Amino acid sequence: FLIISIVNLVNTYLYANDIFVFDAFKIDATVNEDGSMKIKERITVTFDSDYQGEFWRDIVTDKNDNGVRKNQSTFDPDSFSMKIYNEDGTNLLYDSTTNYKSKDVKLVGYSWNYDRDSIGDLIEFEGYLTNGVCAYSYVPTYLHQTRIYEFEYVLDGFVTCYNDIAEINNNFFDPIDTTEIRNVEVNITLPNLNSYQGIELFTHKAITYDEKIENGIVSYKIDKIYPGDAIESRVLFPRNTITNPNSNNVINEDGYDYLKGLEDKIAKEDAFLMQYGNYFVLGIGAV
Repeated sequence: FLIISIVNLVNTYLYANDIFVFDAFKIDATVNEDGSMKIKERITVTFDSDYQGEFWRDIVTDKNDNGVRKNQSTFDPDSFSMKIYNEDGTNLLYDSTTNYKSKDVKLVGYSWNYDRDSIGDLIEFEGYLTNGVCAYSYVPTYLHQTRIYEFEYVLDGFVTCYNDIAEINNNFFDPIDTTEIRNVEVNITLPNLNSYQGIELFTHKAITYDEKIENGIVSYKIDKIYPGDAIESRVLFPRNTITNPNSNNVINEDGYDYLKGLEDKIAKEDAFLMQYGNYFVLGIGAV
């Protein structure tokens, strides 16, 4: 009980200065036959009452390259769109596809356009270890107002193709972020599949539930993301569903046994941390 209380206190302290929280985060991803992935995110954000509504979204565009330098995904800026709605989603405040901007939206910008934020600084992706892009908006909000942000974009070369298996392995949300995220739902639609056969799902760095593989759709949920956690998963599925992959994303060797071995190792490490991890928190605090 003491250990749990200390861990909860640490999390509460980390969130105490949050200027906004994600009340809900839904990700709908569709894998295309060429190995690219179209991603749609719908994020419900509540701002602190003293905050003026500056919101940014660091989008992770990289993937695990499995040690092959050219095996990387790339962001397609022409595919990107961003919309902002009011709390219940009935009132559109901003639409990048039509350049519509209501009086409630002061400024919108994107890192790949070298746009500047509300104080004139260049917008930059703030992550490390992975590549990404940043979308930014300045919305004047007061009294814990809530906004819904909707992003759509395509990542090319997202699937890694081995001789015997196709693989998705990435973070949908950067693990360095300390913003509190609740009610996460991830749905990944795979191409040319209408059953669960030949599909395997492995999730990392967060406690997931309601994992399903049905009719070629892989889905899972996360109740809450804590600092250091990530929305991260590896999906293995039949190689023949990717018919026209980029040659940089093809590894001409069998990969199934290797990837399963990695997942077995991760599972053992996670089990160890679940059993002993909280004691490390106490140990660090005592140093």
